[in-house]
Amino acid sequence: MVHLPLDIIVNVVDELSGDISSLQSLCLLCSVVAPFCQRYIFSTIDIQSFHDSEGGISNRRLLILFEAMDLSHHLPTYVRTLRYKLAEDDSRNAVLRSILRKLRHVENFQIRNRSGAIHGVDWNTLDSGFIADLLGIIHGDKLATLGFTYLHNIPLSIFSSASLTLKSLSIYHGYFLDDLSNSLIERDHPLQFFNFTCCHSASKSINILLRAMPATVDFSRLKYLTVSWDDDEDVAATESLGFITNKLERLQCRGPDSSFLVFSFHTNFLPSCSQYLHLKIGGKNRWSLAEARNDYNCGSEKR
Repeated sequence: MVHLPLDIIVNVVDELSGDISSLQSLCLLCSVVAPFCQRYIFSTIDIQSFHDSEGGISNRRLLILFEAMDLSHHLPTYVRTLRYKLAEDDSRNAVLRSILRKLRHVENFQIRNRSGAIHGVDWNTLDSGFIADLLGIIHGDKLATLGFTYLHNIPLSIFSSASLTLKSLSIYHGYFLDDLSNSLIERDHPLQFFNFTCCHSASKSINILLRAMPATVDFSRLKYLTVSWDDDEDVAATESLGFITNKLERLQCRGPDSSFLVFSFHTNFLPSCSQYLHLKIGGKNRWSLAEARNDYNCGSEKR
């Protein structure tokens, strides 16, 4: 048997890092190579459970994942990105919950309501033990990116114990719940977000987050902001968030083609922006603030 030097094995695996099927084949061919392949195979996982009418497991792949992690305790430490499609009855799924409790090294955690229903899932209707399983990931000391889709009433208190590594936050078709306004909970160091995305119900989420400053969260160093506008309240909330920082490097806003919204935004917000801001409103790219102001001024002259 020919024994390849370790550095050659590592280089081969690195070259195949984007080809999961080839890495899986390598694992089956050589046990020596397997640990190096597994770092890529398990770096990103998607979890979704299915239940029968009695709450039994009908997703064989989920059970296989659990058995692999239970047998090889190092596998959960390789998971860096977790995309989880949540169902309200997942609290009854013992296998799923066992997997979630093993994942404590996640850097990117995306939670999405599995049904995709526009009304979303109310966080407060979830089982308290199941919420604790999710918080175990959210409060992990490596988490950098957190996203919610089709969930609402997400309590701000989830940030009270989050790691300072958390820098990017997104919420789609959902909103937060201010459960800290009557609380004395304060972090020694607030979470400093560099990247924030808020799509739909923007004003509700943004205003709640702003009320949590500076005790819990801090947007003063925000660099990347993406917001969906539905009405003038969303514009006003975006302005309020933008005024907190002069660090913005990219601002993207999408919404109805309303001249009033654009007029309000340009009038109140643009004068205070950094000259290096990349601005995108609707489908039009404006590569510099000077161009944006020029476009606005030209439009004003025509009114």
